[in-house]
Amino acid sequence: LYARAFYAVGDAATPARLAAQLVVLNAALNLALLLTTDLGTGGLALSSSISSLANASILAVKFHRHAPPGHDLRGAWLRTLLATAGMCMVLPFLRLFPQDASLLKRGLGNVALPILVGVGVYVLVHGLLRSPELQALRRRRRAKS
Repeated sequence: LYARAFYAVGDAATPARLAAQLVVLNAALNLALLLTTDLGTGGLALSSSISSLANASILAVKFHRHAPPGHDLRGAWLRTLLATAGMCMVLPFLRLFPQDASLLKRGLGNVALPILVGVGVYVLVHGLLRSPELQALRRRRRAKS
């Protein structure tokens, strides 16, 4: 998301340079976690998550020089964090079927339903917080229709 924001203000170099650096970090973390832990593919996922978090965090800090005065990036991050936390608190309770259930039941009950409910909770929390980001999406949707 921040890479797109940089592109929108005409700065494609910053996210590209950072992405190249983080590919190296990700590769190093992959090796370190594979060789020093028993995480297996979980270590690869952790490495990718750490690299992605670093990418978003560094680009967020660097984007402040492009953001218009008075724009509340910290508030946007906090609202997003709270909405994500709300979603994460609900998701563990939405696994409806055991591993031996049919593929259709597991697909609908353990994948599709949690995705739909997760998105609903995320949007609900943003609505309860009166998120300017959600309001902007609503205005944009109304303008298109």
